[in-house]
Amino acid sequence: MVSCSTLLAPLLLSGDFHTARFVALQYCSTHPLATIDTNAADECARAWGENVEMLLNADDSNALDKIYSIHAKHYRNANEKRRSLELVPLPSLPISPNTIAQDLTCWERCCKRIHFEHDELTLSLSPQVCAPDRITPDSIGCALGVGSGGALALPLVSEISVRIRLPRTGRVLDVEQDGFLQPYDSATILWPGGYFLSLWVNDFFSALGADNSLPLWCSQERCLWHPDENIVCVDKRPLSILELGTGVGAASISAAASAEAFGRDVRILATDRSKKSLALTTANAAMNGLNVNVSLLDFTDPERISEIVCEFGTFDLLLGASLEFENWEDSLYDVLGLLTHDDGIVALAHVTGGIEKPPADSSFCEIGRISGLRYGMQTMWVEGESCFEIVLLKKTKDCPTATA
Repeated sequence: MVSCSTLLAPLLLSGDFHTARFVALQYCSTHPLATIDTNAADECARAWGENVEMLLNADDSNALDKIYSIHAKHYRNANEKRRSLELVPLPSLPISPNTIAQDLTCWERCCKRIHFEHDELTLSLSPQVCAPDRITPDSIGCALGVGSGGALALPLVSEISVRIRLPRTGRVLDVEQDGFLQPYDSATILWPGGYFLSLWVNDFFSALGADNSLPLWCSQERCLWHPDENIVCVDKRPLSILELGTGVGAASISAAASAEAFGRDVRILATDRSKKSLALTTANAAMNGLNVNVSLLDFTDPERISEIVCEFGTFDLLLGASLEFENWEDSLYDVLGLLTHDDGIVALAHVTGGIEKPPADSSFCEIGRISGLRYGMQTMWVEGESCFEIVLLKKTKDCPTATA
């Protein structure tokens, strides 16, 4: 029998992650609804890790170009069969815990490619069709969006793809991840915070309008955290965006898709300390017909931060999700200050209450906290509570005085 390494090596070394994932799935299961051969899965995981590392550490250093090029071809091929997606009506919020539980059960049954049954991985290569809606993993009904019960299943550590439906435009983003091929690599999995941030970014761009101008948000608190009633002060220039710890690239790709939809001029830089994350972000951007610049950045490395600022300047919007802020709390605002433009905005997604207000001697003011409830991310157990929030900060020397 041909080894998994023999099958995956030429695909991965050419930068074709997309095809390699589905070849690995086929290799690990010989017929529909079969239990995955765990030995085969381990073999494919080793082959995946070795060959991806070989690709990214090659001397020719054009790995990201190869990855982008081949996944852009996949997008063009898939796009021939795509149809315009209508905005799916959003559910009424808040959602009852019973409804969420029912939606989650249905989503897991119909939308997951890989299931856990009796402590074993079970794979459906020909996913069952869920009557009466004929929902399959590739249908819009399986895309995670506002109020989706499936969002509670995140992170989907075994799945190789996740679909995200943006709240304002209705566009569905196809986000691939390493899933069962690298199950313990947090940098190549979509986490709830990254998903949440990708929804908010779409909302953010809808608030700006399409006049190609940068908002310098006014002092009113509602100006930023409630886009439906925003008041915007503008300055004509492109909007620069930096994402820290991009992972699979969901928030940056959402920003690129949203900028395109609303006619905005932007430059986006997605950063991570993992080369595999940057490769995956590049592939995912291409698979959605978008382009996102990427760069290595360990935000605990002052020298590298200085290099980023020297090369790209400071940024108007900084994004970060679940970056273990509590572990670098002492340097958090120093790092944000170095990377953020004056009057710039920082949006940090984290567990509720996990980020404290900026200290008085920092250069930031907290201008709002957005609960995951606004996007239907409430817990399954308690109505009206969410495990996640986005903390919004503004870099300014003059914090508005709190009023009663």
